[in-house]
Amino acid sequence: HVDRIVVCKDVNFSYDKYVIYFNGNNSLFQLKHRFKEICEIAEGLDVQVIAFNYRGVGKSTGRINCAKDLIDDGILQVQLLLNADVPPENIALVGHSLGGGIATITAEHFISQGIMLSIFNSRSFASLTHAATHILPSGLKADMLYRIRSSKVYRLMFNNFIARFFGNIIHYLFSVPAYFVISSVFKLSNWEMNSVKAFKKIPPKYKYGIYVASLDSEHGEYRHVDDEVIMFEASLAKALGGIDKTDKDIAKHRLERVRTKESWLPGHDVPFVHLYSVHDKNRHAKDILFNFLRECLRLEEVK
Repeated sequence: HVDRIVVCKDVNFSYDKYVIYFNGNNSLFQLKHRFKEICEIAEGLDVQVIAFNYRGVGKSTGRINCAKDLIDDGILQVQLLLNADVPPENIALVGHSLGGGIATITAEHFISQGIMLSIFNSRSFASLTHAATHILPSGLKADMLYRIRSSKVYRLMFNNFIARFFGNIIHYLFSVPAYFVISSVFKLSNWEMNSVKAFKKIPPKYKYGIYVASLDSEHGEYRHVDDEVIMFEASLAKALGGIDKTDKDIAKHRLERVRTKESWLPGHDVPFVHLYSVHDKNRHAKDILFNFLRECLRLEEVK
């Protein structure tokens, strides 16, 4: 049994456009902030939103034994709509964090069969190996940079190169060997989830996404605090070629860089409305999401 809910603006209206919402890790669609976001999509776009909990989570029965179980849960939600004769062009997937990885692989599963679905990937990882590898090294690097820059020597020398040099050494000493160990463990236990490989296979018109990264103007690098769960080094954006100040390297993959309104606020789990494009402060992440869904589902703007 899969715990799922269908949310719509008018229960008496016959809807023909659907959004399937994929939760992140340790999340339920029943959580207040998550359910509010689901309702905003349903009401703001006048579509039917299907949200569900993965097996073994909330009231969903069963047990998760490997990554494929999570992907199968996503495939099932899409297949139920296809079995009800819903055209694939009327189905869009929205996934956050872990859900972004699952939704991306789910979409690619159907697209590889010629069933064209659209996917919006929000603040997700390149792979589970990347996500697990960079948690500790990125934290140690951030702590090292903070300690060096707070020291009297740094304040006297005004040499940011020294701080970045030692920070990168700490990061690579831990991350490089950790990557090979964790990758081997995940592959042997069937827990690898390579979403960047799937994302690359999806045609540009069927995908879009956001990632949180704001340039630290003082030190010329991306801040650890921006996404406290999926570090920038582990992100889908980084794996797709990195970024520069104009984001030219990943523009072809339709990933847009966003940041929080407040520079001190981490951006992984904040609502879409609290994130805005780094290129246009008047353009919220909610607008980015809604514009993509209007485009791929061929929706008119709700007055």
